[in-house]
Amino acid sequence: MATLEIKDSKGKAVGKHELSEKFLSFEPSNALLHKAVVTEEANSRQGTQSAKTRSETRGGGRKPYKQKKTGNARQGTIRAPH
Repeated sequence: MATLEIKDSKGKAVGKHELSEKFLSFEPSNALLHKAVVTEEANSRQGTQSAKTRSETRGGGRKPYKQKKTGNARQGTIRAPH
């Protein structure tokens, strides 16, 4: 059995833990390790991103041009997302 030292935030040894041999002979999968790292980084993000919706943008109260006989697609406002 292998012994693992447990340290506090200052690097001082505060204890020991015994590991079985199956943890030492284990060959990690690169794909599984990558997925674990990506998941950990994604969970650490703050998540406060925001984009304005049509009702939150400024302007665009009237129709930009008439509905028919322009050859263009129908538009209700200049601030529409399409």
